[in-house]
Amino acid sequence: MRKINFVRAAALAISVPLLAASPAHAQTSSAALEEFYRGKTIQMIIGYPAGGTYDLYARVIARHLGRQLPGNPHVVPQNMPGAGTLNATSHVYSVAPQNGTAIVATASSMPFQPMFQKISVPFDPAKANWLPTPAGFTALMIVWHQSPIKTFEDLRKRETVMGTISPGSTPHFVAVVLNDVLGSRIKPITGHPNMNSNLLAMERGELEGYTTVPPSAIERTYRAQWESKQYLPILQIGTRKNPGLEHIPLARDLATNDADRMIIDMAAAPLTLGYPYMMGPGVPPERVQAMREAFMRVFVDPGFVAEAKKTTLEIEPMSGEQVQKFISDAYNAPQDVRERLKAIFDSQFK
Repeated sequence: MRKINFVRAAALAISVPLLAASPAHAQTSSAALEEFYRGKTIQMIIGYPAGGTYDLYARVIARHLGRQLPGNPHVVPQNMPGAGTLNATSHVYSVAPQNGTAIVATASSMPFQPMFQKISVPFDPAKANWLPTPAGFTALMIVWHQSPIKTFEDLRKRETVMGTISPGSTPHFVAVVLNDVLGSRIKPITGHPNMNSNLLAMERGELEGYTTVPPSAIERTYRAQWESKQYLPILQIGTRKNPGLEHIPLARDLATNDADRMIIDMAAAPLTLGYPYMMGPGVPPERVQAMREAFMRVFVDPGFVAEAKKTTLEIEPMSGEQVQKFISDAYNAPQDVRERLKAIFDSQFK
C-alpha cells in the first residue's frame, strides 16, 4: 500500500488580514484591545471529554493562543461534554459573557444541525462568530482485511455491516447518503460511543468496516494496522483525495450529476470543516477580528507547528471568514437539495 501523507503542517506564511481602518484608528483599536485583554482569562470550552482529537487540538491551540492576542491573556481549556457538544455550544452562544473571553470547540456537525433538526436551546449558526479551523480532512471508509469487500463497487452488490455512532452523527449520515445517492448497501450499526470503540469491534469481527476515519487518527493510533494492511481503504469522503491515495475513489466523483454531488458534499461538510471554533453572537466585531487573526498567527507559529507535528495534528487552516461563508453557503443551497438532504437525514430515525 502506498504511503499516505497524513500530516501537512503549515510551513508557509498565511496572510493575516488587517483591520480595515486608518493607521490612527488601528492604533487606537489595538490599544483598546490590549487594555481589555491584559490580565483576562479566556475560557476555551471543549465540547468533548478529555483525550480525543478535538480535545487535543483545542489544548495545543490554547497553549499558544494567548501570546498572539493583544495583552497576552491566559487561555484555559475546560471540558464541557454532553449532547454531542450542544451543551458547550449553547453555553458559549447564550450563557457565557459576550465580550470575547469565551470560545467553544464544537462538533463539526453542530453548525449544520439546525438545518435538519429542531434543537432545544437558542442557537443560530448564521449569527454565531466563527473562528479559523486548524484543518478539515478527507475521511477514509475502511474495511477489515478479512471482509469479502475489497472495493466500493463491492458495497453495491452485498449488504455490509459497518460501524457508525448514532443516527444523526456524521459517520451514520454519510452511510445513508451513500446508500441513497450511490446505491451502496451499507448496514449502519449503532451502539458504540465513538470511532475507537467501533474500530475495536471491527477487529473483533463484530463489524466489517467504519465509514469516516480521519487519516490523522490512523497515523496517531492505528499505524500498525494500516501498515500491515489490516485496514483496507475503499472510499474517500471529502472535497479532494489524500496524497498517496489517488487510486482510491472520492465519493463525489462517483456521482453522475451535479445535484447528487451537492448532496454528497453537504453530507461531508462537517469533515471539510474539521475542528470548528466559535464565539457568541454578541461579541464586539473588533474582538472577533482580533481572535481570528490570533488563531491564524498561531497556525504558523514555529512552536505550534513543531508541537502539531510531534502530536501528528494536521494543520491546513481555513480562515474565520472562510468558515463563516462555508456555513452560510450550506444554508443557501437550493431548496430542493436541502429538502432532499433533510428527507435522507430523517430516514435515519425511522
